[in-house]
Amino acid sequence: RGSQLQEKAIGYIQELPKLVWLSFYNAYMGPRLCFAEGFQNLKIMDIVQMQHLTEVVIEDGAMIELQKLYIKACRGLESVPKGIENLVNLQELHLSHVSDQLVERIRGEGSVDRSRIKHIPAIKHHFRTDKGSFYVSLSS
Repeated sequence: RGSQLQEKAIGYIQELPKLVWLSFYNAYMGPRLCFAEGFQNLKIMDIVQMQHLTEVVIEDGAMIELQKLYIKACRGLESVPKGIENLVNLQELHLSHVSDQLVERIRGEGSVDRSRIKHIPAIKHHFRTDKGSFYVSLSS
């Protein structure tokens, strides 16, 4: 939490063979977070409160076992991660307090990024308004 990792450090972390759950909580300060080819046994990832983050890239072959992805309070992120379509084992995508642009890009069958996430069985969106807190399904 708050470790302010550089991209080089992520390269080392992704080589840990027994890592199954990873939380990046205000831990990375760059605008672009790229996962190259590691995290081969990772099942759950949390990306939380990264204020400067505008893009997440998941290259083909990275996180091949990922089942749950949580993106929370990353308001600068305007689209789902590039390469999310390669995460064939992804069962759940949870979006909480993200930008309206990100949500609109995946809401409904004709939306811009819908085809990239259609393989994910459960897509949930949590948000707050002045009327309360809501948790809705964006799954097909």
